Amino acid sequence: MSKTLSLGDSLNYINGIGPKKARALNNLGLFNIIDLLNYFPYKYQDRRKVTKIANLSLDNIYLIECTVLNLKFDSKGYKKKSGRLRLICEDKTGKISIVFFNGGYLINTFHKGEKFLFYGKSMKAYSKNAAFKYQFTNPEYIKSGSENDIRCIMPLYRTPKGISQKDFQKWVNKALEINEELVEWIPKDIQVENNMCDIKYAISNIHYPKDKKSINIAKYRLLYGDFLSYKISQKLSNTDVIKCPKLNNVNFKKFEDKVSFKLTKGQRDAVNDLKADLISDKPMNRLLQGDVGSGKTVVSQYAIYMVMENDYQVAYMAPTELLAKQVYESMKSIFVDMGYDICLLTSSVSNKNKKLIKEDIKANRFRLIVGTHSLLQEDIAFNNLSLTIIDEQHRFGVNQRKILKEKSICPNVLVMSATPIPRTLAATVYGDMDFSVINTLPIGRKPIITNVYNESSREKAYTALKKELLLGHQGYVVAPLIEESIELELISVNEIFDELKERYKGFKLGLLHGRLNSEEKDGLMIEFSKGNIDLLVSTIVIEVGIDVKNTTVILIENAERFGLAQLHQLRGRVGRSNMQSYCYLISHGESEISKTRMNAMLKYSSGFQISEEDFKLRGPGDINGTIQHGNNLDIDNFIKYIEILEKAGEDATDILKKDPNLENKNNKLLKEKSLNREVISYKEII
Repeated sequence: MSKTLSLGDSLNYINGIGPKKARALNNLGLFNIIDLLNYFPYKYQDRRKVTKIANLSLDNIYLIECTVLNLKFDSKGYKKKSGRLRLICEDKTGKISIVFFNGGYLINTFHKGEKFLFYGKSMKAYSKNAAFKYQFTNPEYIKSGSENDIRCIMPLYRTPKGISQKDFQKWVNKALEINEELVEWIPKDIQVENNMCDIKYAISNIHYPKDKKSINIAKYRLLYGDFLSYKISQKLSNTDVIKCPKLNNVNFKKFEDKVSFKLTKGQRDAVNDLKADLISDKPMNRLLQGDVGSGKTVVSQYAIYMVMENDYQVAYMAPTELLAKQVYESMKSIFVDMGYDICLLTSSVSNKNKKLIKEDIKANRFRLIVGTHSLLQEDIAFNNLSLTIIDEQHRFGVNQRKILKEKSICPNVLVMSATPIPRTLAATVYGDMDFSVINTLPIGRKPIITNVYNESSREKAYTALKKELLLGHQGYVVAPLIEESIELELISVNEIFDELKERYKGFKLGLLHGRLNSEEKDGLMIEFSKGNIDLLVSTIVIEVGIDVKNTTVILIENAERFGLAQLHQLRGRVGRSNMQSYCYLISHGESEISKTRMNAMLKYSSGFQISEEDFKLRGPGDINGTIQHGNNLDIDNFIKYIEILEKAGEDATDILKKDPNLENKNNKLLKEKSLNREVISYKEII
C-alpha cells in the first residue's frame, strides 16, 4: 500500500525520484514536497491554439493536429533504436514531415490513420517532395483525445542534468494533489483589502494556470506575500536592542605600508563610515555599494584589520567557492606576513581538515575565516566573532542575521554589492541598513571601451578580440545558452567553442558552463588565472566573482538576450588593471528596448547610471516573466515589482502599528512566516 503524501515528506516518496535524482534536486535546494511546490516555472509555453499546416511560417513554435499518412524508419546498422523515424502527416490544409532522430523506440507508437497533436518548431523540410515544405524535428506529441492533452499553458522549469521537463512536471502535478494542506498565513483582512487570491489558488495557478489572467493573479499573491514577510522581518529585527563592545581605533600605517594602495575619495569616505560604525556600541549594519572594480575589497580590509587588531574574529562569506578561494589568497598575501592566521573553509576541504579548522576557529587560533554561507552552519562555533562580511549577496536575510547574533559577541555586518540599484529603491529594499557608496574607480584605471556589432559586422568583433590575444592578453566570449536551442535562435557556447577552436588555432581555449561540477569549474578558472588559458568561452557563470587582471577583452554574443545590469556585470570582468580593456556586444535584436539597452551600454560606464536606465526599462512581467524560487527574494523582483513592494511595506507598517509584537491570533502565522522566512505549510503549526 502506497504512503499517503504530506507536504513535509521527502521527495523520495514521489514515484520516479530515486537516490540519484533526489541528489540532483537537493542541489537545487529541493528536499521535500513543499520545496517542489515553491520551485516556480521560469517561463510558460502557450499551447492552447492549434495552427493549420497551411498557416505555418518558418522558424516558429506551433501546435498542430494532423493524421499520420505513412511512416518510414531508417535504422543505423545494428543499433536499431538509433535510426531516424519519419512520419508524413496531414490536416485539411496541407502536409508536413515529422522527424524523430534515434526514434526506433517510437515505431509502435504511430500508426497510419491515427491523429496526433505535435508541438515543435517549423523548420525547412529536407526533402525534394513538393507536397510539403516544413518539418518538425523531435517534437512533443500526444495522441488526439488522450487524457493528458498538451493543449494548455505549459510550465517550464530550470532542471538539472538528467531530469527532463516531463519528469519534473509530473512530480509537480503529484505534489499539487496535496495542495489542500497549504495553510494561509496572510490575514484575511489584508487579502480582501488587496484583492488577492489565497495561497492554494496561487500555488496551483503558478504551476498550471488556466489562462494568462490566472498567472498574473498568482504572481501578485506570491510576490506580495514574499515582500510582506520580508518587510515584517526587517521591521521586527530592528526592534532588537543589542549593545556591542566598543572597538578601539587603530593606527593603519602598518596596514597601508603593506598594501601600498592609495585610496580614492570615495574609498576613503567608505573607510571612515566603517570605522565610525566599529567604534560605536551599536552593531554595524551597512551596505557598501560600488561599481565592479571600484575597490570594495580594499575598503573591507581596513575593517578587517581594525577588528583583528582589537583581538576579535572576522568571517568573510563569498557567494561561490571560487570567489572564496580568490578572496582567501588575496587576504593571505596581506595579513599572514602581519602575523594573523587565516583559514579557508569550503565544501572541497577534506572532512579531516574541516574538523581541525573548526576546532582552531573555536579556540581562536584563526582571526580571519573565509568561506561561503556554510560558515553559518550549526557546528561552526566562533570564539569572539565581531564582524561578518557578505560579498555579492542580495539574499542575505533575517534568518542569517539571527544566526550571526547567536554566533557573535556583536553582529557587525557589512554587505558588499557590485549591483548598483537606484537610491530610492535601495532605501526600500535595504531600509534597515546604512549605506556607503564608492562612485570612483581606483587611480590609474581606464574606462572600458564598449562597441556594439550586429550580424553583418560580427567578424570585426572577433578580429578585434584576436588582436588582444596576440598582445598576450586574455579574454572571454559569453553566450546565453550551453547548447543549441530548438525554440530560440541563439548561438550556444558549444557552437562558439567549436567555431573558435578552428579560428584561433594558435591559442589555448577553455569551455565553462553551469553543467560542469565544482571541481571542473574551479580547475578551469585556476588555469585561466595562471594564464594557461588564453580565451574562456562561457555562459553567465562568470558574471560574478572572477578577477583576472590580464583579461582585457570580453565579447558577448546575443547581447540583446541580457538585461542591462547583467551586461554591466559581465563588462566588469575586464578592466581589472591599468591596461586598456574592451567590451564587444554582438546584438541581433531589432526591438526598441534592445536598441535602448545597447545605446545605454555605449553611453554609460557607471553602474549607477546603468541601474537608473535599467529601472526605467523594466516593467511588470508578462506570461514569459520569471518568479524566483519561493524562499529566495530576488533583486530583479524588487526592481520589476516596486509598486507591490512599496504597498507591502506600507501594510507591514500598519500591521505592526496595531499589533507591535504580532501577538494577535490572526497574525500568528504571519509572524512565524516572517521570522523564519520559510513557507508556512504544515497543519501542526495551527
